[in-house]
Amino acid sequence: MKSQLFAVALATTILAAAPAAAQTYTGGSGQVTGIGSDPSAFPGTPFDTATFKGVGGTYTGYGTYDIDTVDFLAGPNRHDDAPFSNFITLNGTFDGNPFTYNVDYSGTISAFDTITFGGNSFDIGNTRIFFNPLTLTSAGDTSTGTLSVTTSAVPEPATWLMMIAGFGMIGAGVRRRRQNVTTRVAYA
Repeated sequence: MKSQLFAVALATTILAAAPAAAQTYTGGSGQVTGIGSDPSAFPGTPFDTATFKGVGGTYTGYGTYDIDTVDFLAGPNRHDDAPFSNFITLNGTFDGNPFTYNVDYSGTISAFDTITFGGNSFDIGNTRIFFNPLTLTSAGDTSTGTLSVTTSAVPEPATWLMMIAGFGMIGAGVRRRRQNVTTRVAYA
């Protein structure tokens, strides 16, 4: 009986978290320049630039989707292996509704600049969106990659309560089933 209640609770959780029908989305477009660079070291020259070009598609359920292509151009810099981190704010659409999101980025300035985009997440309604890390390296030429996101359900408070209650019932059942164990010692 208790395992049946747990199965019902689990099924309810999964069904409550299921997404609706197909929805459309478009990633944001934008550019960030001077990434991690010191403009005073090389005045008048281009510095590391990342250009985001929004990708559109159809969101049909939880999974992995492309949201932006990213061009990364490394300019002259200090070459001192200085680490940096920041974020860029972009505007996208989800079923025609605009939303704003941040993409984290971090990296190191050296002879070959390396930058990683993503690794952060945010929630839209009942959906959690995680930016899968994208690492690009460039030494004066543009390198391009695709930033993707993985979507999953954000459990509602009622779902959490039902799940916790289910675990409590399972724990109570296990505790109730325990029996005293008698230990016998044999002497030689």
